Amino acid sequence: DAKEVADRRVDEMLAIIKSSDALTLVTSPEQLRGAFAEGSIAIALAIENGAPIGSDLENLHYFYKRGVRMVTLVHSRPNRIGDSSYAQHRPWKGLSPFGRGVVAEMNRMGMIIDVSHISDDAFYQVLERSKAPVIASHSSCRHSHRAGREIWTMR
Repeated sequence: DAKEVADRRVDEMLAIIKSSDALTLVTSPEQLRGAFAEGSIAIALAIENGAPIGSDLENLHYFYKRGVRMVTLVHSRPNRIGDSSYAQHRPWKGLSPFGRGVVAEMNRMGMIIDVSHISDDAFYQVLERSKAPVIASHSSCRHSHRAGREIWTMR
């Protein structure tokens, strides 16, 4: 179901972009610079949670062909790529063997790897394996201190 849901969301976003003269789908840095120069609002497609990739790299290629250029590897539960920071049960102890292949293939294709939501072990394994910079598009600090006193924690 995850692939079908992601596919529908991509369809919805592409329809919104197509219906507006103000929006431009960008799939490369050159297109981003062009959209900026034209005063257009640039839209880069991303998938939050690599579950739609399943266990088949062809699904990664499929979404790339549809315009997706960034994938957040996991979300609130482990998937076939790796472990989530939210989950107590972490079957892969970081990235799965398939997840290591996903990182390599995303590098090869020029896709952005988003490390938001992944477990600490998965995070460090991505950093060890990735040949390109990665991003944390929406991550938070775990601890905040004020005058040496912890005031809150979050993930």
